[in-house]
Amino acid sequence: MKKNRLQEFIRIHRSFVVNFSRLEAVAESYVEINGKLIPIGKQYKEELHRMMNKV
Repeated sequence: MKKNRLQEFIRIHRSFVVNFSRLEAVAESYVEINGKLIPIGKQYKEELHRMMNKV
């Protein structure tokens, strides 16, 4: 169970790790969680898009 919970988190910027299930919106350069915009780092975009395609 703990492993599944860790898989819900994804690094989207070198300063931010977010809970994937809490994403409210995803744009080209940011995600929205609780009304806050969080930037997506260039090197993390591909992994985020890959996870989005799995859902």
